[in-house]
Amino acid sequence: MTSHKGIERRDPISPVLRLGSALSRARTEGLTGRITVRDRGRDHQVTVIDGAIADVLFADSTMNHLRRKDPFLMHSRAARLFELPRPHVIWEPGADPSHPHELLDPVRVVLSGVTGRRDLFDPRNLWERIPAQTLSIPGDKERVLSRLPFTREEKGFISSLAVPTPIPMILWKRGLDPRHAGALLVALNLLGVWGEKWRPGMLPRSSVAMQILRRVRSGVGDARVLGIAGDTSDEEIDRAFRRLSLELHPDRLAHLPEDEARVSREAFGEVNAAYGRLRRSRRSRPVRVPGAEVVARVDVHARRPDTWEQTYAEAANAHRGGDAARARAFALKTLGLDPPEEIRERIRRFLARVA
Repeated sequence: MTSHKGIERRDPISPVLRLGSALSRARTEGLTGRITVRDRGRDHQVTVIDGAIADVLFADSTMNHLRRKDPFLMHSRAARLFELPRPHVIWEPGADPSHPHELLDPVRVVLSGVTGRRDLFDPRNLWERIPAQTLSIPGDKERVLSRLPFTREEKGFISSLAVPTPIPMILWKRGLDPRHAGALLVALNLLGVWGEKWRPGMLPRSSVAMQILRRVRSGVGDARVLGIAGDTSDEEIDRAFRRLSLELHPDRLAHLPEDEARVSREAFGEVNAAYGRLRRSRRSRPVRVPGAEVVARVDVHARRPDTWEQTYAEAANAHRGGDAARARAFALKTLGLDPPEEIRERIRRFLARVA
């Protein structure tokens, strides 16, 4: 069993997601085995039998053998695993099914462990990483959740999810501290409350892409789309473009779920288009002599070959602007630059519509 791909590794939430996903999946699939939680060269062990936690052993701890059958103490030790700063989770199947200790439901551990890390859940960043649709809880999940030890405020927050409301309002205006609300949403996600609507353990890695798309929709200039000032030097423009290209290039994000990859591809196209316009505008800058009029216009940069990403972005921009002829021309040019088959199929469908 491995943790979900697509989690941003530098994100401080990721270790919590990996550990929570491992425990939740073990319970959902009724797995038997051992989870090793490695942190700073120390291995902590969680024994799982038929999806339930049978034992928790901390490395070099004198407390491991004290009242190991006590469910309360075992729950406390398991929840402490979520406090580790950078745990690496390893699954090993095949633990001894005759383990004598009492079994502990991982659901309660995940709930208390995640909500105990409210320091990680900054709502200003988190709301962009939660699906935009209404996160109502199915009836069968409500019955399961009703047996969990929620506070009165948490119960009110959960019941309010049935009311269609934008995500920012869910985080800020539903009776809980925003960080508490964010941690609770992630805990419910790890427990599989929303299934495929918000797959357990997945927080989209598209906050940069979302920021770029918001800038584009607000009508800012090309330099601001790249996150730089309008009077920035050519070198700074190039650096900003390279940084965003590394962050958003489709080849780098091919492993992401389709909805996240789509947002990143769209943002990458906008970055390419903005950089292309900036590049064209600076090719013919006037050359001035101090105290004199313009004496010449020269090419500052040699023309670089177009890429399919750039021409595809131009086609999309023209299509959104209602210029069908320009959109068709750039779409045909994109086909000639050997784009991926997915893009070729989109272009074929587009050309069929505007033929």
